[in-house]
Amino acid sequence: LAFIAAGIGNFVRTKLIKHHYTLFLNIAAAISAACLVYALLLKLSEVCFGISSFHEAGYICSMLFIIPGLYLYRAIYNLGIMSLNESVSWFAAEIMIIAALPLGLIFARILTDRTFRYCT
Repeated sequence: LAFIAAGIGNFVRTKLIKHHYTLFLNIAAAISAACLVYALLLKLSEVCFGISSFHEAGYICSMLFIIPGLYLYRAIYNLGIMSLNESVSWFAAEIMIIAALPLGLIFARILTDRTFRYCT
């Protein structure tokens, strides 16, 4: 289920990249789509096959396509070759991705989980 959700999330991400949307919107929308698809598939499998719906690890697995490893690597590499401008831009992109990940997850959980809506 997480594989299908991650594939759809990555599809949304590539479509938004093609239309030149900002990185923050791109990541938040892709993560929201992946988590929503995972939640819907999980609910469908619960109804059809009787699978337990308590699979929080699946939400994390459906978001793994967006982990910013390349951005951190490029930031450190460019810092090592004394290219400060490139290093700062790669690091800023990584920070935006890290900030957008929980926002996308929270948005999807608010839409799909009734008990999560009222957590304060």
